[in-house]
Amino acid sequence: MALYFRRNGGSPRGPEDDTKKRRGCALILRAIGRSEEAIASLARGLLLDERFAYGFRHMGDLLATTGDETAAQAAYQRAVAAADLYGPDFTASLQEQLEN
Repeated sequence: MALYFRRNGGSPRGPEDDTKKRRGCALILRAIGRSEEAIASLARGLLLDERFAYGFRHMGDLLATTGDETAAQAAYQRAVAAADLYGPDFTASLQEQLEN
């Protein structure tokens, strides 16, 4: 994680920046098959910024890939609750995830 932070702009400048970098790191970890580490990384970031709907969306996707459908649905619901900042298209895509 520290290497990712150094390569992508140095140390985090605040909670939002940290959360976005942790999301990026989580996507990389997921891509190389390290889903549990991805979930842990993203969870730490989401503790700092509970309004980051995209982060909760990705958390739901990660949890779904591990088979934890209950936790995935909870993450998608958190994303919906924070989605007012992102507009109707984002909210509609989240609603679709909740229905599946």
